[in-house]
Order: sequence, then structure tokens, then C-alpha cells
Amino acid sequence: MDEILVDEKLTEFKKQQEGFLGLSFKTIAAYGSNAAMCHYKADEKNCRALEPRGFLLVDAGSQYLEGTTDMTRTIALGPLSKEESECFTLVLCSMLRLADAKFLHGCSGMNLDYVARELFWRRGLDFNHGTGHGVGYLSGVHERPNGFRWRVVPERQDSAVLEEGMVTSDEPGLYFEGKFGIRTENLLVCLKDYKMSTASL
Repeated sequence: MDEILVDEKLTEFKKQQEGFLGLSFKTIAAYGSNAAMCHYKADEKNCRALEPRGFLLVDAGSQYLEGTTDMTRTIALGPLSKEESECFTLVLCSMLRLADAKFLHGCSGMNLDYVARELFWRRGLDFNHGTGHGVGYLSGVHERPNGFRWRVVPERQDSAVLEEGMVTSDEPGLYFEGKFGIRTENLLVCLKDYKMSTASL
């Protein structure tokens, strides 16, 4: 298979699912060094055949009656180097740390982005995109006003306080030009947990 066939086969499987209404964006299937480009699009000129080694990154989303999806998985197609294994683990840990965050009402995604990036920053690593974006219901897969990023980007308008019911993607990654790219993405729903009590010392 090649990257284009991965996209076509995944779409074929999705069409068989109950409630499927269509794709929420064009699938990104990127093998090897192509995955080091964050928003790579395969075409006839640059499409790579898959090999039994390295990573395949697939970023895909759909519209269902139940809601809009957006998820990324990085799949090992064979043996990995020590560097690839360690980077995959870092990205997964980063995604899970953000998914497990508890915070006070009044926080925005900018308060929480550090939870995801700190593992990278302590190793001198980073990724050049937001850690997450808002997702609408049967509408825009990138939707304001919520998001996760470490600094305000005014044109994004995604620095709102996180409110119960907001859906935000959680998608840290690592990208090494000419080598490989890794991203793991789930969608998070903001929920109330418990009422915080304050104690004076």
C-alpha cells in the first residue's frame, strides 16, 4: 500500500459505519519522513509506498450524528530505532498528562499547555503548533473559542476560559525533518469534577 491507498481504504471503512455523514477534513496519511511535515498532503508526485519499518502517521476525522471526530495515530510498521521508540513514548506521555489534568474554573488552554509541553522542554524539544483546538458539533473541526497553546495567537481567538462541555483536541507531536514525525491525538470533553474548598493556614 501507499499513502493514498491508506486514505482511500480508511474512508471505505468509515462509510460502512452507522451514522457516518462524511469526513470532517481530508485525511492525512504520511509515512516516514513525510510525517515530519505537520500538514502533509499526499499526491501522485510525493506519495510514498509503505515499508515494514518506521512510522505511519494517520490524522483523520469524520462527521457522525453523535458528533465530529478528529484523531491521530502513529503506527509502527516494523522495527523502530531507540530514538523513534523514546520519542513515541514522550508524545504519548504528553498526551496522557494533558488528558488527566485537573484545574480550577477560570483557566484557559494557555494555563494547561505546559502540562503537555514540559516533558519536551526539559529535553530541549518542542513542536511548532498548538497542542489542541476546539471542535464543534457537526461543524468546524477547528472551532473557536477554546484551544491549548502556550502563548496567545490573536488571530486564532482560542484563548477562552474552558467551560463544561467544550471539546478540545489533545495532540502533541515531535517532528524531525528528513527522518520521521509522531503525533497522538484524542478529543477531550471538559467536565466538572468537584467543588474546590479553600483552607486558610
